[in-house]
Amino acid sequence: MLDDAALIAARAALPNAQSPRWIDAGTAADIPFTPDGAGDKAAAERVRAALAPRPVDVVVQPLAFRRKTLLVADMDSTMI
Repeated sequence: MLDDAALIAARAALPNAQSPRWIDAGTAADIPFTPDGAGDKAAAERVRAALAPRPVDVVVQPLAFRRKTLLVADMDSTMI
């Protein structure tokens, strides 16, 4: 389950991150951020490292293709 401490850790791992917004409290959150040129894969890896050993999935997508930039979710159920 995600908590505020997890979101604080994820935000700290991202460049120019904005305040996290819960999509579903304890399950999924959105953290908009400005890419630093290192790439989406590097940003996702930094967040995964910051959240270890929590069992969470991290998805980073360019803002141009999706309204959400980062999705952090507790994966107890299937995400579609």
